[in-house]
Amino acid sequence: MHEAEMGLQKMHNQDLGLILSTEAKPRLKWTPELHRRFVDAVAQLGGAERATPKTLMRVMSIPGLTLYHLKSHLQKYRLGKNQQAESCNDNEQEDSMELEFKESNVGCEHVDEEETTDRTRAQINESMQITQALQMQMEVQQKLQEQIEVQRRLQLRIEAQGKYLQTILRKAHETLSVRHLSPMRLDAAKDEGSPSPPLSE
Repeated sequence: MHEAEMGLQKMHNQDLGLILSTEAKPRLKWTPELHRRFVDAVAQLGGAERATPKTLMRVMSIPGLTLYHLKSHLQKYRLGKNQQAESCNDNEQEDSMELEFKESNVGCEHVDEEETTDRTRAQINESMQITQALQMQMEVQQKLQEQIEVQRRLQLRIEAQGKYLQTILRKAHETLSVRHLSPMRLDAAKDEGSPSPPLSE
């Protein structure tokens, strides 16, 4: 990209209020303007349940905005919508028909965003803890597999050495047996009066 194009991209991103951190997976601060564009894109795509991170990325077409940012924000947005709907339904069941209509409209418009954000953070923390626990479990399983493989190889080497030692012992036994029998043959030959066999035997 040329320097002029990069400058334009930075200006465009500043106009939208796109604020990225400098981490490996840059975190994005969702400004009111950026969120408004997100909500407009969701509406264009037929609602939160029909919108996907890829289609949102295409519709919004903001440089620097990634699938990771959109996936996370869409998930939070859906959670907020579901909680809004549940909150509205609870209000409808508790109040009378007239009060219910007024309160549900007012309540739905002014859902406490901090409470929603806290719940979302708690859910994200819980899912991160579960992910970390699963990663640790996978690492432990991998180490166990490696140890089992090392033990298997050691077992094979021990068995091979055992067979080798048995072979050596058998040969040593045979050699000793032959040496032990040779003097007995000499004595037997002398007794029979035959000439003694050559020493090479």
